[in-house]
Amino acid sequence: MLIRFTQALTEIGLGRSKGYALAGDLVPTPLMVGSKAMLPQAEADALRLAITAGFDDNERRELVHKLHAARAALATDAEVRAILEAMQKERRARGAESQDVVLMARRSAAAKKLVARRGGKPALEETGA
Repeated sequence: MLIRFTQALTEIGLGRSKGYALAGDLVPTPLMVGSKAMLPQAEADALRLAITAGFDDNERRELVHKLHAARAALATDAEVRAILEAMQKERRARGAESQDVVLMARRSAAAKKLVARRGGKPALEETGA
């Protein structure tokens, strides 16, 4: 199924101008159907899930490249989903989840700085009843 390119951009959280600027690099190139720019729903879903999963720009470029290759080979929606699943498995194998650990460490460091700024007092002090 094809959807309007602008609708796909909205679904993945990009504006129209930014989406067209990134088309072919971080966003699949739209298909022109008459005068309307369209995108296969499966490609839009794959990109949205990749963004949600925290794919960085290089991983998104690789995904878009694979989506373009699949489009040229007339891949089915199931084959497009399989491409994304394979990339997610590869990402897990490389340890991309370590990004979550880094994020938690940053939050912990920020909390420690906040406690230090308050003179060692936690954010919420217990009050005696």
